[in-house]
Amino acid sequence: HSTDQVAVALTAGNVTATFALTGSATSVTHVEEGTWYQDWLYRQRLRADSAKVSGAVDFTDFTAVISGGVVANDIWARAKSDGSDLVVTSSNGTTKLERELVSFNPTDSTMELWVRIPTLYCADTTAVYLYYGKSTASDTNSTIAWDTSRYKMVEHLKDVTTSTLSDATPYGNGGTKGAANQPL
Repeated sequence: HSTDQVAVALTAGNVTATFALTGSATSVTHVEEGTWYQDWLYRQRLRADSAKVSGAVDFTDFTAVISGGVVANDIWARAKSDGSDLVVTSSNGTTKLERELVSFNPTDSTMELWVRIPTLYCADTTAVYLYYGKSTASDTNSTIAWDTSRYKMVEHLKDVTTSTLSDATPYGNGGTKGAANQPL
């Protein structure tokens, strides 16, 4: 279990929601029969603690980050080395959520995985499942991981190999950096 969480903040009008995904992360050796993801070998239940959500209303289509600090350590050895087998579902374990994998590095146990959560509850725990361990899975990145009514451009600014920035939304609002390392 992880005790260090990554806080994410979203401001909607004058309300800010800050929360952390925490891993009640137990891997299963076989995903239950009858689920859409039964070909994946492992999953972890991650939850957003409602005590860390401010405001009196639930947030819809909330894009949150899952980082290496909130997942069980077995993911680094059991997921594909590029993370392309990572699938996130809602709490029912079957409804696939839109996600964008920015980075996955098993060597230093880091990842940046953005997932669009349908409802972030302010009074109840919000849970999602992270599936991994399917060697034949292909990447499922999505430009609609970012709610297009709220985000017109999302750039992660981590591309150090070129001077081009890629927009993570479907709008294609890329940009040009001053140089390959400017900014990091």
